[in-house]
Amino acid sequence: MKASAATAAYGFLLGNLEQVPPHWDRNTHRGTLNNKIQVVYGLLLYTGEELDRLFAQTAIYQSVCLFALNTQVSYSTGVRSFVSFCIFGRARGFLAMMLPATDDVLAWWVMFMVTDRKVKPSNAKKYTLGVRALHLQLGLVWTPVRERWAVHAALQGCGRRRDTPSKQTMPCGFEELLRMAVVVNPNSFLEIVVFAAMLTTFFFFFRKDNVSVAKADAWNPRGHLVRSDVSFPVVEEGTRQVDIRVQHSKTIQAGERYHTVRAVEVPDSPICVVMALWRVWQMPNLGPDGPLFCTEDAKGRLKPLIHSVFVAGFRKLMARAGLDPAAYTCHSFRRGGATAAFKLQLQDALIQARGDWASECYKLYCDMDSAPQLILPSAIAAAATRAFEMRA
Repeated sequence: MKASAATAAYGFLLGNLEQVPPHWDRNTHRGTLNNKIQVVYGLLLYTGEELDRLFAQTAIYQSVCLFALNTQVSYSTGVRSFVSFCIFGRARGFLAMMLPATDDVLAWWVMFMVTDRKVKPSNAKKYTLGVRALHLQLGLVWTPVRERWAVHAALQGCGRRRDTPSKQTMPCGFEELLRMAVVVNPNSFLEIVVFAAMLTTFFFFFRKDNVSVAKADAWNPRGHLVRSDVSFPVVEEGTRQVDIRVQHSKTIQAGERYHTVRAVEVPDSPICVVMALWRVWQMPNLGPDGPLFCTEDAKGRLKPLIHSVFVAGFRKLMARAGLDPAAYTCHSFRRGGATAAFKLQLQDALIQARGDWASECYKLYCDMDSAPQLILPSAIAAAATRAFEMRA
């Protein structure tokens, strides 16, 4: 495709689409990145009959909204990488083999990502899904990677030679939470909110996206926890409880259901999640649709808790409590809660339902103590001993 055609297509789409997909934000595609993306926009316009404005606004935008936000980001990264590789290799004819993508150019791209860009083979495989989505959106024929011998061999070979096991984060349990509870500054609004978010992710088995957002302007009441999602039901015998209703999560993308989780108070304990949420919930100047977890900016204005502030906050508390901040992530609290339930020998179905896991991957997060791990080998050794004694 000629550069002039790509530029014209890029200008046409940004000028005529009233709703531009999030990862097509016109403010982020500048400089050299602009040149890389222009080809994709040009192909969207020139690979079929000319689309009228209404069809472009509905079909193209809705096809992108088919995917979750994190999937959009991953696919967009893969497409940008693939288009960049083909442009830089146009002297070798890569640009002509870009769409539909040939086996050779895909295999070369995979090896380039892994060897030159230091991309993990597992991530390289995910990026090929972005190229697949682009083909399907453009109505082009796509052959699965497993049926492309050169591409499959490149992925498998890179995985065998260069892939490394995923490093799981340390679970954060009761002991770690109690140590951090002692060092929380009661006069620090930020530390109170961060610690409440930590307790929420632990006791409710929540993901970080449930309690914080990527950036402040990405927050919306339909996709994140608001104050009206929290309730404190009155129960018998004076036991205080808290219910949280989740409307959107990794496993609830279209608002098709609610996921409601309940927690019970831990009387006279510094790690009582009910009291921590009660303090956060009572913050003034926030309506029912306001964010549940907020922080203050330099001017004292409230804004949603963002990922970077949450991470920096709990790592600061960990360092103050004598823990290694590098060994823990936001997922440590979710994993720690699941591990605590597992050690209590609760049913797997209860753990899976509370954490809203769509698969049984939660079993990988549950750490087993050394004592239970010795039960099976000890039983086998005892059986072998009995067999030997009977034969003797």
